[in-house]
Amino acid sequence: MKTKNIFRMLLVAAALLLGANNVKADETFNLWVSTDTGGTAMNSLTQESLDNTLLQKINEGDVINFYGSGGTNSGWSFGLMTGNNNQILGTFYDYSNNNPLATGVASFTVTADQVEKLHDTNYPAKLGGMNVTLTRVEVVHTGKSNLFLAFTSSQVSVNMGETAASPALNNTNVTVSYSSGDTNIAIVNAETGEVTPVNVGSTTITATFAEDDTYNATTANYTIVVNKGTPILSFPESSYTAVIGETFTPPTLYNPYNLSVYYFSYNTYPADVDRTTGAITLKNPGNIEVIAKFDGNDNWNGGEAKYALSINESAVTHYTINNNGATNGSVSTDKSTAAAGETVTLSNTPNTGYELDYYIVTGENNTTIEVNGNQFTMPAGNVWISAVFKQTEYTITINASENGTVSADKTTGLHYNDYVTLTITPNSDFELDQLFVKDANNNPINVNNNQFQMPASNVTVSATFKSASQQDTPSTYTITINSMQNGNVEANKTSDITAGETITLTVTPNSGYQLTRLNVKDADGTTINVDNNYSFIMPASNVTISAIFSLTSIGTENASIGEWGYATFSSGSALNFANVTGIKAYVATSVDNQQVTLTQVMGTVAGGTGLVIIRDNDCYETVFEIPVVQSGSEYNNNLLVPGDGNPLTLSNRYTDYVLTVKDREVKFAEVWSEEHLPTIEVGKAYLRIPATNGARTRSLSVVINNGTTGINAIENDQDENVIYNLRGQRVENPTKGLYIINGKKVIIK
Repeated sequence: MKTKNIFRMLLVAAALLLGANNVKADETFNLWVSTDTGGTAMNSLTQESLDNTLLQKINEGDVINFYGSGGTNSGWSFGLMTGNNNQILGTFYDYSNNNPLATGVASFTVTADQVEKLHDTNYPAKLGGMNVTLTRVEVVHTGKSNLFLAFTSSQVSVNMGETAASPALNNTNVTVSYSSGDTNIAIVNAETGEVTPVNVGSTTITATFAEDDTYNATTANYTIVVNKGTPILSFPESSYTAVIGETFTPPTLYNPYNLSVYYFSYNTYPADVDRTTGAITLKNPGNIEVIAKFDGNDNWNGGEAKYALSINESAVTHYTINNNGATNGSVSTDKSTAAAGETVTLSNTPNTGYELDYYIVTGENNTTIEVNGNQFTMPAGNVWISAVFKQTEYTITINASENGTVSADKTTGLHYNDYVTLTITPNSDFELDQLFVKDANNNPINVNNNQFQMPASNVTVSATFKSASQQDTPSTYTITINSMQNGNVEANKTSDITAGETITLTVTPNSGYQLTRLNVKDADGTTINVDNNYSFIMPASNVTISAIFSLTSIGTENASIGEWGYATFSSGSALNFANVTGIKAYVATSVDNQQVTLTQVMGTVAGGTGLVIIRDNDCYETVFEIPVVQSGSEYNNNLLVPGDGNPLTLSNRYTDYVLTVKDREVKFAEVWSEEHLPTIEVGKAYLRIPATNGARTRSLSVVINNGTTGINAIENDQDENVIYNLRGQRVENPTKGLYIINGKKVIIK
């Protein structure tokens, strides 16, 4: 209780002391009083310090009175001056023995220029004099004071992710509130002045003093400059271990600023890394480095975090699921290996016009594995999967018509792309008006000379007949929108359209695709102009609309090829070869009779796909830009493996081959010696043949899957001036490009 009373007394005393310095309007206060009752004698510009708080209260128009007595000799002076003896105001000099203190007081009125100097805390004013005696200095205050308020620094820098304290104010005895000129750049704590960046840029931070009984309102400000921040990204540990067949939970990325990162690994043979979530799909033993990367933006520099993952064989034996492929479709499984007793799920993708008939799963020694629905139980051994697809049968429904009939040469048991011939028979005095042939989605089917080609769906046929004397010119027209892939086009109106109407189209690409071409044509095939809003004027004709959509590129990646025109290649990103010129990309799909067969990639490939790239004969470039896309096609039967920058190893489970050139012949050479194990760098690939394939030889020649030699030996012909391209194929009429003539490379321009 005593402690509380003492504390209260101290608060009251402090309040009284502070109140003593408060100056009200039209009041008088002492700026200085001599400690000697007789006054202080000023000699040689003796200086007395003054209360800075009182100096801040002096206003323009105030009157300052000096009380005391002057000397009788000349050369005396007195007044207010700076610490380095510079005169600032009110100094009086005697040059004629006229004593300004003869009446005991000398007065003057404060000007605006003098107020600014009095309020400058860098040079506090002092009382000084020479050959005079002063007793006190009095200020007659005529109104509120103008408070001089300023920051000690005019500019402060801070990085995104940090905070900054406002610089100190010259006057710490007043209460201010802080505000930001642009809260999209930085926000500030109104009480403490602490600044938190929001975006890169600069803005003004203002300290505001509100008007009170003593001072007028005033402000001070400084510039805060916000710079890019450095991301903080990290994983709890630098390395982890996973076992094939067991669940691996990826570590949580520490990302306090919630930056948009993506995950990847350069080596996708041991495991796949989900680009968005960082989830790991284990596939084969090996070591990978998982990278979480932020590319940077307007506010943040780029950064990344990574961890090493060692993937080991499971103690449980996992057996291989081999894909023998299928005709008229493809088959796949939910895993590439499985332990005995594990359930394996099959899936299939039929070609257009086909459907699954049945799956085929065989074990070792050609034993049949039972398939229930789309699943089978893994035996204690390797298995081979395939599927049989059959043609889907479709039907034609012909709706009854008035004043005539329509028939087809076949209405059941039809297959995709079968030709159907219609017979149209109007009643007497009638003729065909309109014929409608549509698929199951109500899309119109093109009919030429009463014949059409069967789509991959059932078909409906209907017709209208008109009087033979009826006018032929229609009053309204229709719009036919052809079927398309990877996007959709819709019209605000497709029937009963009169010439001159405005038609508006809605173009919707699928995710990851963009519109490449939009064709709008009348019945004669003439192109109709479409404006930037996808609108056009309906002609006096029916209209047909078609569109092409292509993958949206999110960047490019470079592929390099040396002088021989062949190279292996791999990328951690999905790529699109559809519109790449100058080279072609291939995957290795099978090995047989000491030959490896290459199949051309016609579109996209998933990241981590091993490839062989071959330069076109008429191309001289060595570096090619390949578009990077969000996702690509998987080639599950590809035998090419991306390099990871580590030496290859020998194993009885597989045999590795590397692409090489020997005696001007390009082949895949076996890796067979422990003393000469090559390192396949990241971005390249090598051939890995499973031991179950049974094909093992010191070298493999290469063929393209159409049966022609893909990369052949380039031999000297017995005849002079015989010309070969870089693939070893004889050329009768060469165009521009690089060729082999008499065993030497020659450029034909």
